[in-house]
Parts: sequence; C-alpha cells; structure tokens
Amino acid sequence: MPAMPDLFDVLDHLGDAVVILDREYRIVAHNAAAERLGGQSDAEFAASPLWNSWASPTGETLKAHLRRAMAERLTLHNEHRVLDASGADVWLDVHILPTESGLTVVARNITAHRRAERTRHEERARHVQLQELTAALSAALDPKSVGAAIIERAMPALGANAGNVFLLDASS
Repeated sequence: MPAMPDLFDVLDHLGDAVVILDREYRIVAHNAAAERLGGQSDAEFAASPLWNSWASPTGETLKAHLRRAMAERLTLHNEHRVLDASGADVWLDVHILPTESGLTVVARNITAHRRAERTRHEERARHVQLQELTAALSAALDPKSVGAAIIERAMPALGANAGNVFLLDASS
C-alpha cells in the first residue's frame, strides 16, 4: 500500500484556511492559507488568539462564535469580515467544528462572491430604475413632464445626483 500523505501537507495545498484550537483557544495547528489571511508569520500567527489574527473591523463576532461553539459544543457557520495585511476587506465563510481537544475552524475566502453578489444587486436595481424611467417617459404628455421624468428617473439610474435639462424652443 502506498504511503499516506502527511495531513498537514495536504491542508497546506488547500485554498481554505484550517485552524485547530485547543480548549484554551490557543492555535495548535494551522495551514498556510490561515497564515496568509492574517498577513503574519507562522510564529506570530500561532502566538496570538485567532480572533486577533482575523480581527473584524465590525467587532468581536468571531470571538463570540468561538466561545459559543466551545461552551455549547455546537457546530457553527457564519460569514466574517476581516481586514487583510493591506487593510482590504476580506469576507470569510467560517465553519467552527467542536472536537474532543477543542475546535477546528475552516474558513473560505468569499470576497469575490460577495463582490459579484453586490454587483448583481446593483444591476437589478438599475434595471428597475430604467423600467420606471421608460414608463414615466411613455406617460409624459408635454416637454415639461418629459424633463421632470428625466430629472426624477434618469439621473438616479445613471448614478448622477445633479444635472440640468434644457428645453429648446425649435422656433428660435
């Protein structure tokens, strides 16, 4: 039978971050992806609590979830926002699994997914705005109501917050 690969070697090749915590929340093992999220060296990452390494600018949600999973021996799943080493937002899909010796935390970077979701939402909102503009222009019976429809509907759909509409008299 061929030799089994080292588990930590396999984990280092995963894109997902894996961290193993003891019952005192100390990091006892982790893979390279976990280190990269915090932008710290191996020694720095392992020496501090996970909630400090993956600190959220919105509060201590990870700490609260880890403590709850440990105390109640629950498997938890949540999304967690952190700042990477450059200060950019990173969204993580975090699974916290209780084990006999503590917790295993698996986190996947879902930043691109969240960004694409936000773009789709913005595109849908713009589509609705353009439909409303089309309806308003179709209902406009005179130049003044056409101008009002453009100001009230077209500018927000285009992302503008100010503008002018000039009505030109064709006879002059």
